[in-house]
Amino acid sequence: MLALAALGLAGLQAPAVPLFSAAVAHAEPAAAAPSAEEKRRAGAAFDRGVSHFNRAEYEAAAQAFLEADHLAPSSQAITNAIAAARKASDHLLVARASQRAIARDDVAASAARAALADAATRLARLELTCDVKDCVIQIDGGPVSVRVDYVLPGDHRIQAQAAGASDAEQLHCVAGATYQVVLHPVPVKGAEHAPPPPPPVQPPPSRGLPRAVFFTGLGATALLGGLTIWSGVDAIQAKDALPAVPEQSQNDAVLARARRSNFLLGGALLAGAGTAIVGLAFTDWGGKPVTAVVVPGPRGAFVGVGASF
Repeated sequence: MLALAALGLAGLQAPAVPLFSAAVAHAEPAAAAPSAEEKRRAGAAFDRGVSHFNRAEYEAAAQAFLEADHLAPSSQAITNAIAAARKASDHLLVARASQRAIARDDVAASAARAALADAATRLARLELTCDVKDCVIQIDGGPVSVRVDYVLPGDHRIQAQAAGASDAEQLHCVAGATYQVVLHPVPVKGAEHAPPPPPPVQPPPSRGLPRAVFFTGLGATALLGGLTIWSGVDAIQAKDALPAVPEQSQNDAVLARARRSNFLLGGALLAGAGTAIVGLAFTDWGGKPVTAVVVPGPRGAFVGVGASF
């Protein structure tokens, strides 16, 4: 048993819906009796509905009463849902709640029929039929479990699906009208034998180092080459600046500059040779040909590497 508060049945016929004192709402007979947890949640939802109604939040109240009725079917909960929906002027919600009460044929069914008759004048009635077994019907993408439903005036899409078959109708509905919709799902062409999508194109496996390694080495070679030129020019200028009879410290300074230039030149040659080897033998150029040219110079040799991209 759920200790709940109820809205008067007279509220379905009158503009105002009085709130009565706390009452007992007993669950109607059903295929499976609600569990203790479901009864507890239904009571909480019912209380929320009463609170929403007292704050004139009628649409939220109707939704809360419907939730309570779903968890533990109750004539008081469904009656209150209809009354709150009417106060909210939500005719579609009135129709859905009324249909639930009428389907159960409980003590609220009589009042629900009156509420549905009033709401139906502002809605379009759809009588849905599907000539395929195990057919699932959707209205505007939402599944429906009844074969008579109500929708707001306007454009609506009714679709039926069953075992790879489909059919759809587009309707422009007018308030107060009844539409008989007969759906004939047919197999979707190619749905059963559609070719599989092509496999994604995989890039060819890398056959070596990325090109960035080669170009990094090329940059290092160029840097060392530039430093070598600067150091050589600095050593020559220091030598030309020596007096006719230089001191030992002056000779040592020039020799130090010369040794520095030699080390830089050696480093540049090693970097250039290593870069050429990496470019020729270890870099993945995407199958493009790579050529190398060695150009002798007065103070060493220059290595040039060419590749097409």
